[in-house]
Parts: sequence; C-alpha cells; structure tokens
Amino acid sequence: MLLPSGVGGYFKGGLSFFRTLSYIKPVKLLALTGTPGTGKSTVGEILKGKGYRVVDLNALIKEMNLAEGWDEERMSLIVDTDRLKERLEGFLQEGTIVEGHLSHHLSPMVCVVLRTSPKVLFGRLVERGYGERKARENAEAEALGLITAEALQMGLEVYEVDTTSLPPPRAAEVVERIYRIRLLGEGEAVELEPLRGGRIDYLEEVLEWY
Repeated sequence: MLLPSGVGGYFKGGLSFFRTLSYIKPVKLLALTGTPGTGKSTVGEILKGKGYRVVDLNALIKEMNLAEGWDEERMSLIVDTDRLKERLEGFLQEGTIVEGHLSHHLSPMVCVVLRTSPKVLFGRLVERGYGERKARENAEAEALGLITAEALQMGLEVYEVDTTSLPPPRAAEVVERIYRIRLLGEGEAVELEPLRGGRIDYLEEVLEWY
C-alpha cells in the first residue's frame, strides 16, 4: 500500500504498520525528524561536531540501496518503511541520533520533531529551489503537524522543538538536553514536559491561503 508521507515524498507500509508498532520494543535511538527545511541537517551537523554519533538516514538509504524508486513529481525517494526498519534492525548502534524525515519509522526510544512556521518554511523551501507546488505541499504538511501525528500514532515518546526563530546552535542544545535526559538518564524527565509532542499548532497560519 502506498501512502503519502506528507513531507514531499512517499512511504509504503499501510495502517497495519501503525497498529503493530506500539507492540515493538523501542530501540535506544533518538530520531531527529521533521518536514524538510525545519533544520534537521544543520542541527545534526552541530551535534556531530560535539561528538555525538549522528547518521544521515537519507544518505544511508541511498548507500544501502533501500529506496524503491524516485518520485519525479515530488523529487523524492520512494521508501518501503517496513523494509527499511527490517534492514536497519541491529545495524545502528545504541545511542545513535538518526537524522531524517523517516527516522521515526525505526521505533526509536525518543523522537524529536523540529517544527517551523509554515509561512517561514515556505520561504525557506522556495529559496532552496523548491517549486511553489512542492513548497506549499510541505508547508501544508507542517501546518497539519503530520510527522508529529505519525509519531504519536506509533506510540513513540515525542518532543517538539520550534525552530522558527531559534538559532540552530540553540536548537541543537535543546535536542542535546533531550538526549542526555532520556537516553543517558542525566536529569529529570519532567524538565521536558513543555516540549511534549502535539502542543504546537500552526494550522491557522495557512487557512488564509484558501
């Protein structure tokens, strides 16, 4: 079954995948995910520079030939997330930060979703060379919080970091704090409650587009 990822690409798996994930033991990984343009790669590079083990999932998919094709219209890889998870099971070392908009499909212990105002995101993507249609599609997905919704439906422990006006080094510090508290046990989880997934709402920002 082919379902839209809501972030400018496609994934395969279907609803059975969501139903079974809640019964799968989380892997001691941190997924750094989010709509394209929210700052994942930049934050990942900063964390890598601090000595954390960071894996670029998109690069790994290409390196291991895990993509099933290329969506020309959306200019993105087509990935079977069931197969992706199966192939990478046991491959990634515990404690790894997996960066990429499909990383939450790997049953991570913790999922951090970077969020950005859809209006700001639209501008960023156009500057990157995205066509207006693709940029708007991604901005709409961000307004709906599709990645957060996917991760929560999977039963993951989800935190959101709003990067709209947060400089990348500061965003990296927030992600690092989440990592150290949840994966290393350095601090109290209650400190992270304000970041719990599902509290950021950008929907009204895009209503005026229609």
